[in-house]
Amino acid sequence: GRVALTFNSISLAAENNYRLTNPAVDLKIKFRGRRATEGGASEPIETEIARRVKFDSVLQLAAKALYYAGPFTNTGPLPPKVGEETSYTIVWTVVNSSNDLNEAKVTAILPPYLRWLGAITPSTEPAIFNEDASGGGTISWNLGQIKAGTGFNLAAREVAFQIALSPSLNQVGSVPSLLSSPQLTAIDSFTKRPLSASFKRDLSTNFSTDPQFRTGQDIVSQ
Repeated sequence: GRVALTFNSISLAAENNYRLTNPAVDLKIKFRGRRATEGGASEPIETEIARRVKFDSVLQLAAKALYYAGPFTNTGPLPPKVGEETSYTIVWTVVNSSNDLNEAKVTAILPPYLRWLGAITPSTEPAIFNEDASGGGTISWNLGQIKAGTGFNLAAREVAFQIALSPSLNQVGSVPSLLSSPQLTAIDSFTKRPLSASFKRDLSTNFSTDPQFRTGQDIVSQ
């Protein structure tokens, strides 16, 4: 026969729970019964098994587009205008709860109507751009190892870079995408499982996370 059980864990991303480094639950299960023998008699039997259930770290990725705020001085018209170039700052932030992570990497697609400006901060963060022959390309941030507690008791991992938009006539009246859904992948060093996290929407010229953003600054004009 089969016996099943389920249980819920506390959130590893909740306040102070990040202190649970390499969290696991040890289960010990005993099966008892009586075995029938010849002649109608019975005898007790017992089986015991033990298992350790390991919990994946909680990995999170945040992303935002800025114009006024951030480490770089951006230039160009707002709202963006056909035939002129407007630069924006993109910021990626990574946090990690309880287990060390290895081979961590963030990737995103830069559309062909945007230009990589090459400005990165901090310069120690290995963010690179691989240009496609048809324009645009892939931005990769190779974080490598991310320590447990990053973004909690340790500083979050963060990188900022600068891109520029030159809108075309067919984009007039629209809110162009700046970066397609960034994706974060890593290997949990405790559970040995691959983990992933993504920013659920494209970043666009609607940089409403910037405190000085005003309605209408995101729509391409002629």
